[in-house]
Parts: sequence; structure tokens; C-alpha cells
Amino acid sequence: MLWPGEFRYRSWQNYVVMAGRERQEILTRADPPPPRFSVVLSEAALRRPVGGYDVMLRQLEYLMLPRDRANVTVQVLSFDAGVHPAMVGPFTMMTFPDPDDLGLVNVENATGALFLEETAELRAYDEIWGALQASALSPDDSQTFLRSTSHQIAQRLAPDSRVVYIDRDPIVVRHQKVNALAENQNTAFILSDARDVERILDSPDTRRLIDFGKPAAVLYFMFLHFVPDESDPRGMVRGMMDRLAPGSYLVVSHVVSDEARVRQQMTEVSLANTRGNFGRIRSREEVRAFFDGLEPVEPGLVDIRDWRPDDRGEEQADRWFVFGGVAHKPA
Repeated sequence: MLWPGEFRYRSWQNYVVMAGRERQEILTRADPPPPRFSVVLSEAALRRPVGGYDVMLRQLEYLMLPRDRANVTVQVLSFDAGVHPAMVGPFTMMTFPDPDDLGLVNVENATGALFLEETAELRAYDEIWGALQASALSPDDSQTFLRSTSHQIAQRLAPDSRVVYIDRDPIVVRHQKVNALAENQNTAFILSDARDVERILDSPDTRRLIDFGKPAAVLYFMFLHFVPDESDPRGMVRGMMDRLAPGSYLVVSHVVSDEARVRQQMTEVSLANTRGNFGRIRSREEVRAFFDGLEPVEPGLVDIRDWRPDDRGEEQADRWFVFGGVAHKPA
């Protein structure tokens, strides 16, 4: 969603951030069960660098977070879908558990918004919504699309960067092979479990792109909490950094909580939502351990809202937050 102009006012910024935190608390709660949230995004919205390419990159990374939540679905409506009924403007549908409450539709336009609640109007928009979901990429393919779009933006910022992506889902690799990114000589996609460090580093594609005699960077964005303790995530990170040259960087962002009860509750919910494909919500001290032997870059390991903030007001919940930072391997 975009609020053109209103972000000039600090009071409006604070309101939006507060509303965002409350929304995250609702979407991730365990009791009562959280509501379902589904969104279909037009590819056009993902191609416009609103606020600059660095801002768009962060927005895309944020859209890739809900993959561990069964109650949140993100789909992308690609240009290949052609003409669709939502091209005239965005709309929001709300339904409620009460069978006597038919719901509500909020239709946005250039001059404001309309709230529709007549039965015929609701049925019409329900059909439109069903058609949009059917025309959009599947949730898995949408995540792949978001990754490829974020890569394109990253290469605009650093055209000479060489990138190796790791994913264990064969659907991702098949999707990328029909994407123009697959023909980019500075990019490779390796089908592998991220825990298999030796296989990744010894891959011909990795050796083609990464010069192990020069500093490189390893990015674990919102990933390590998917790795259970029995898979030794610290050993995985250490094994990766041991093979890289001095001066290389480790970047980690990880969901944490200072409350043991919240960590346990969120872990249980995430395990249920991912059918067991999750690790654990950890404490800040446990995340710091991933950086043992490395030298943090200022401002150190912090709540990511405090890592070189730019006054845009990032949304996060209060009982849990994303913690991490950047560190380099000393000589």
C-alpha cells in the first residue's frame, strides 16, 4: 500500500507504524487463531522503484517473509496474465466468521474509496477475486518471482555483482530456468540443502563465480530460524565462513524474542504452519553466537530497526522482532 504525501507528517508515520505492529501481532498470534490474509499483487506494482531501488529491495524482502505462515498467502499477478478486472484500481475484501455478516469491500480510486456491502456487489467482487487468484502465480511460484525481481533490483545497484542462490525446492530452479536471469552469466542457482556447505562451495557454478582468494559475502536473511538445533546451524555458518577469504562478510537477520514463553509459542505455531519445516525462534544471545570469531560492523548486532535507521519507521511487533547485523572475518 502507498500513502503518497502523507509521510511528510511524523504523526501519520507513527500511526502507520503502530498499526503495522498491531497487525503483525494479530497475524502471528496463537490464541485465538489468527485471521487469514491473502493478497494478489500486480507485477506493475513490483516494477516501480517507489522511493528508490534500495527501498524497493527491502519491500520485496519483506514480502518474502510470510512463507512460514499458513494463514498468509501472497500471489503475484504477472504481466503474462493480460487484461484483468482489477486494472481499474485496488480493492480489499473482508469476510467474517458470522454467517449473517456477508462482509465488506473497500474499492480505492483516484479521489477516495467506496465501501460496498450490497449482496450483488459482494458477489461480483467475490467472482473477481476468484478470477484474480486463478490467474495469478501460485504462492510458491510467486515467492520465486519475488526472489528474481529482488535480484534484478540488486544488480541495478551493483551491476558487476556475482550471486549464487541456494534453494532445495526443485520448483524454484525450474522456474528460474525459464527466466531471463538464468542467462545472466553473473548468476547461478544451485539446487541444494543450505546445510550441505561443502557441496555448495565445491559446485562448479560456485567456483566459476566466486573467487575464494578474495572477500565475499554470505547472506542469511530470515533463514536461520528455519534450521533446527539438531542440524547445527552454528556449524553450518562456521563451515561457510572458514572456507571464505579474510575480509569476507556474514549478514544475518533472525526472528528473536526476549521472552522464553513467546519463543516457545511462536516456534510451536511456525512448526504447525510449516508442517514441521521450521527450526526455532531464538534469543539475541543465541543469534550473537553465529558471529563468534567475527568482527561486527557498526552499529553492531541490533534490532534491525536500529541498524543505520533512515527514519522511515519499520513495522515490527513488540514481543518479537528481527535481530541481526553484519560482521567481517578478520585477517
